[in-house]
Amino acid sequence: MAEMGETLQKTPAVASWLCDYIERTLMFWPSCAQVTVEEGNVQTLLPAACLLQLAEIQEACCEFLKRQLDPSNCLGIRAFADTHSCRELLRIADKFTQHNFQEVRNYMFYFVLVLCSVSVHTEYEYLFST
Repeated sequence: MAEMGETLQKTPAVASWLCDYIERTLMFWPSCAQVTVEEGNVQTLLPAACLLQLAEIQEACCEFLKRQLDPSNCLGIRAFADTHSCRELLRIADKFTQHNFQEVRNYMFYFVLVLCSVSVHTEYEYLFST
């Protein structure tokens, strides 16, 4: 039994905030049958819904993100859709990017810098976490 306590104490911080979010938001969903998807929660809500296989919430998140597509965020939304295996959102983000490429390319440099920053930060955390 002591081993189980050790395992629970080693839960990553990501799992901890995800559990808190699920408890606060999704656990009440079946009883009230309504979850509000908005800019402030969609990036947490979609991964949680995918993890728990809550198809209706996944769909609501993807529909919300489709409506938010613009040249400044379509590459980020595309990457987010790809990460969470949202095929329809991925396809729509691709089409949006293709149809608006002249505008999208103005934001590509910034997007690449953000991706490089995230990659370096993740590698740094990995190196010093062990």
